[in-house]
Amino acid sequence: MLDVAMRQGVERETGAVEAKPLDILIVGAGVAGIAAARDFEKKAPDLTFAIVEGRKAIGGTWDLFRYPGVRSDSDLQTLAFSDRPVFNGAFTGEGADVLAYIRDSARESGVDRKILFEHRVVAADFDSQSGLWRVDVAIGADKRPARLICRFLYACCGYYDYSAGHTPDFPGRSDFSGPVIHPQFWPSDFDASGKRIVVIGSGATAISLIPALAAKADHVVMLQRSPTFLLPLPAKDYEARLYRRILPKKLAYSLLRWRNILFTFGLYRLARARPALAKRVLLGFARRRLGLDESRMANFTPRYDVWDQRVCVDAGFAFYNCLRDGAASIITAEIDSFVAEGVRLRNGEVLPADAVVTATGLKLQSFGGARLSVDGKVLAPGNLVTYRGCMFAGAPNLFAAIGYVNASWTLKCQLTTIYLLRLARELIARKAKWVAPENPPAPVGPVLALTSGYVARGKAEMPRQGATAPWKYSVNYLDDLWALRYARLDDGVLHFELP
Repeated sequence: MLDVAMRQGVERETGAVEAKPLDILIVGAGVAGIAAARDFEKKAPDLTFAIVEGRKAIGGTWDLFRYPGVRSDSDLQTLAFSDRPVFNGAFTGEGADVLAYIRDSARESGVDRKILFEHRVVAADFDSQSGLWRVDVAIGADKRPARLICRFLYACCGYYDYSAGHTPDFPGRSDFSGPVIHPQFWPSDFDASGKRIVVIGSGATAISLIPALAAKADHVVMLQRSPTFLLPLPAKDYEARLYRRILPKKLAYSLLRWRNILFTFGLYRLARARPALAKRVLLGFARRRLGLDESRMANFTPRYDVWDQRVCVDAGFAFYNCLRDGAASIITAEIDSFVAEGVRLRNGEVLPADAVVTATGLKLQSFGGARLSVDGKVLAPGNLVTYRGCMFAGAPNLFAAIGYVNASWTLKCQLTTIYLLRLARELIARKAKWVAPENPPAPVGPVLALTSGYVARGKAEMPRQGATAPWKYSVNYLDDLWALRYARLDDGVLHFELP
């Protein structure tokens, strides 16, 4: 039962606002939204908030993705919330386990009672005179309109479109006699048993999906345009088990989180500073695990440097093992067309298939596809310049949880929540109406500084970043920890609007 949002921040048809506006409206009940709500509930009980969620369930990505083998690329200790440890023996998380953790965390903290399900944000306009966001939502299947009022709008809805994935327009697709499946919309009745399956793509989805399919299928072929760097991580976290036995729970969790934070960001910095060394190390895993010589490494050697695109995780060598055992194989080639019996390559070879999986990527989307404006002037996402990775020049009282691409999503999101609370307190102390960054520099590129196909395709939909702090999007947790949690708020960039 919803306890606050049904009574506060609701604008009736007459235009009057019932009671007081909400202090904060969270968009999205995934990992970022639930993390934010838990922190607000615990650290700011005097502030009112609610969550709007366009779907019928808690979990976001982890409720949407149901393909076999879905799991986290991040370690469990940093994917988990800072105040709610996970000790289940695994290093990374299976999708079902992550989903259960998010839902249990929402119930345990009581924030599940503050979620408005099937409330999809359509538009939001900030009124600079009142210092309030007026948020238009469509409710349920019939898209019944309603409006919520809040001081701070906090977008915790990720950066891709839940309604559609990216699938290239393959010639002859309708000629193929079997099913063509996108992992974002996995059919619950699909059975891989005994089937020949071609998986198109080489990203994180394909890497986790293929071992699960290969366990049942006759054979699985990963058809890739270019290879991806893989980082094998252990399936079990034996060190975590040891810490849990000999140390108090809180201390064990803190040490394990910092172990993983320092390892992850240290590895990233090494890769960017010494790309040749990082490449040699990662390719060495494939060479040793599969017993390959240099002449057979083409399928595992990307054309770019480590972390130009995301590095995918191979949990417990599951992907390499199914290649080694012959249950799966890799072909690097261009597609000519689909044919009745499978996929024809540019060289004329036909890959026979009973089913094709198009693990071809995501479609990017900012702010859940909502139309944002200030005093009626539309804010085009591609024209926004990010400030400290969570606010935007010219967008008062607007925050977005944009997690790290090179580490756990949760780490940056929880720092963003802390920063929002600091600014909310400062706004109250100054009796100001709103706060916004001003005078941004010329942007130098999209906020996601990767060369991946999905970033290139969707860059017009994503905010941009500057060349230097505080406009440059940081990918370093230690830098952000200082900037968002401890550094002075008055930095010559933030503007507090007084009455």
